[in-house]
Amino acid sequence: MTQAATQVDGQPAHQLQPDPMPKGQPDPAAGALADVLRRVEVLEAHVADLRGKAGRQAKVASQQQRLIAAAGLEGVMTRLQYAAHIGVSNPTLTRWVKRGMPVRDDGLLDVEAVESWRKANESRLLAERVKG
Repeated sequence: MTQAATQVDGQPAHQLQPDPMPKGQPDPAAGALADVLRRVEVLEAHVADLRGKAGRQAKVASQQQRLIAAAGLEGVMTRLQYAAHIGVSNPTLTRWVKRGMPVRDDGLLDVEAVESWRKANESRLLAERVKG
C-alpha cells in the first residue's frame, strides 16, 4: 500500500477517531434507530392484534356452526364460516356479494350454490385477486 492510502491528515488511518458530537446535540443515528424501534413495536402490536382477531373469528364461526346444526340446517354457512372454510377475508366475501354471489334471505350461504357461482366466476375472481 502507498503511504497516502494508510494516512489521513498525517495520522495513520487505523488511529482516526470519529468527530465527537457537539455537546447538547442529539446523535441523528440514535434518533433514527429509536424511530425504527418504535415502528417495529407498533407492527408487532398490530400482528398480535390480528392473531387475536383470527382466534376470536374462529371461535365465533365454531359457535355459529353449532347453532346452525342445532337448527337442523344442512349445507349452509355464515359468511364468517365460509370465509374461514375457503381461506379468504370477510371483505373479499362482501365484494363477491356485490358482484352477485348468492346469499339466502336469512343471510346464510348455501354452500352448493356459492361453490357453483365461484366456479362460474373463477377467472374474474382470480383476476381481481391478482390485481388487488
